[in-house]
Amino acid sequence: MGPLFFLFYINDLPETIKDTSLPTLFADDINLICVQRSLEGLKDDYASVLTKVNRWFQSNSLTLNLNKTNLVHFTTKLTTNIPDCIELGQN
Repeated sequence: MGPLFFLFYINDLPETIKDTSLPTLFADDINLICVQRSLEGLKDDYASVLTKVNRWFQSNSLTLNLNKTNLVHFTTKLTTNIPDCIELGQN
């Protein structure tokens, strides 16, 4: 029942970030998918989504476990200067 209650609890999170990402919820995992044609647009989306997610977590008395949080890039071209990591609160 734990994952089911978790889904009820975070049910409003996708509405908070749907303008910049495609949130996917499964059990106790959340995937946030950002799609952009430019690296600058992607960085802007990252910053916006992380800011909104962090605010949502704080207002719901939750914390984001950064040790279990990963950033994965998929690209169709050989792209350089893609950040290996991003920091919460980074602009």
